[in-house]
Amino acid sequence: MNKGEGLAIRRPRDSVKGNALGRLVGRQHIDAIIGLDVLGGRDFSIDYQSKRITFEMPMGGVNSTKTTEPQVPFEGGPGFAVVHIQIQGQVLRLMVDTGTSDLVLFAPRVQGRLPGTRPAGVKTKTTMAGEERWPVLELPGARLGSIDLATPEAVLMDGQAPASVDLDGLLGVASLGLRRITFDFEHNTIRWEPR
Repeated sequence: MNKGEGLAIRRPRDSVKGNALGRLVGRQHIDAIIGLDVLGGRDFSIDYQSKRITFEMPMGGVNSTKTTEPQVPFEGGPGFAVVHIQIQGQVLRLMVDTGTSDLVLFAPRVQGRLPGTRPAGVKTKTTMAGEERWPVLELPGARLGSIDLATPEAVLMDGQAPASVDLDGLLGVASLGLRRITFDFEHNTIRWEPR
């Protein structure tokens, strides 16, 4: 970002309070949430190992159509990216969340749509509302694009995003077992380097 270009920073707890996305922020100290409305249009990578965001393409990643890394198409939302996941023949719309560690499904959106899921326990999450216990579901046959998910599990959250964004859940990219994720706006793809 060049000097003089605007960076919109909003207080995350105030801007997301009251909806399911806000509950995921938890009791962590967060100074800002930067969405694709700020970063959009500029290819960037997040390297979780070195904890760096870079705005140039990683070596060998200049042309995403030639990469051997897993990749999926995305569509841009207002400040976020949406990917499609297929579970039991149902296509679900998930917001890509680089700060969430789980695949999260919104219970009101998926209720009755995934009869083949199986309970796989409970996960305790610290959210803005305090400690919450969320059911964990096994998702047999879950696919992200043409890729079978290695650990097809999701937490089921009793809440949802604002109706205006039409989301069934969140894809916490850490659930993909990655070291680095790259957002390629020229090809509208997200690709990642597995651990």
